[in-house]
Amino acid sequence: LSLFLSAYRCEHCHTTETVWFCLSCGVAACEPHADDHQGRHSTHSLALEVNDRVVRCREVGVSLSLSFSL
Repeated sequence: LSLFLSAYRCEHCHTTETVWFCLSCGVAACEPHADDHQGRHSTHSLALEVNDRVVRCREVGVSLSLSFSL
C-alpha cells in the first residue's frame, strides 16, 4: 500500500474519484467496479477508500473513518 493514497486510480476506468483499495488482494477500483469486485470475491469484504480514508467491511456493514496525516 503506497503512502501516497491519492495516487491510486481505478484499474478499470482510471478515475481517481471514490477509489476503493481491496485490503485482501490490492485491487483498486471506483465505486461501481469495487462493488462488482467484492460481489465476485465474497471473502474480500475489507476495503479502504483512498481519498476519504474510510475502511468499509461489507460483511458486517460497518465503515470506520481513519484520521492520520502523512
